[in-house]
Amino acid sequence: MIEWCVSTTMFSDKPIGLITASASGEKAHQEIKLILEILQIKFTDKTILLVQGIKGKW
Repeated sequence: MIEWCVSTTMFSDKPIGLITASASGEKAHQEIKLILEILQIKFTDKTILLVQGIKGKW
């Protein structure tokens, strides 16, 4: 989906919520936030969440 969004302005200046769930995930979470900033997608600390400690499917 992100690749498709790069070629459009569909999500520019639109608010989003971002949830990253992973065993660690901190680096991936930061990288996704950077990509979203480049795409000019709006988010705040209140609309993003990093859930660490997820080790597998339930």
